Amino acid sequence: MESATSALRVKNDGLVRQLDELAKQMDVSRRALLGFFRILKEDEVPLEQLADKLALVAQRHNDQLSRLRSLDPEDDGARSLIEAAREVIRNAGSSADYDRAADLIFQAEETQDKLGLRRWSARHMTLPDGRV
Repeated sequence: MESATSALRVKNDGLVRQLDELAKQMDVSRRALLGFFRILKEDEVPLEQLADKLALVAQRHNDQLSRLRSLDPEDDGARSLIEAAREVIRNAGSSADYDRAADLIFQAEETQDKLGLRRWSARHMTLPDGRV
């Protein structure tokens, strides 16, 4: 029994190293990578499509993180949307989670754009007598 446990531990350590290496290659966390595999299982991806689908899931993950990094919210509402999206992405385990994150990011972008437009209008829209 002890040798079987030892063998499983060695195998597990090897799998963990492989997961960490794959996560590094894909520039994602191990947690995110495990979420990707849950998505692949959920979507019942055929073995021959596994690598392509895994790459697509990783790309979506990284694209959403990139969109989050591009936001610089000064508005509390946008900031809370960004944090909510970041949390959904961090714990994503389904395609629906990434859809939810995309919705939150879009809302944050919209909020930030509206704030920027209001500021631009305030700077550039003055009456002839100088009043805003």
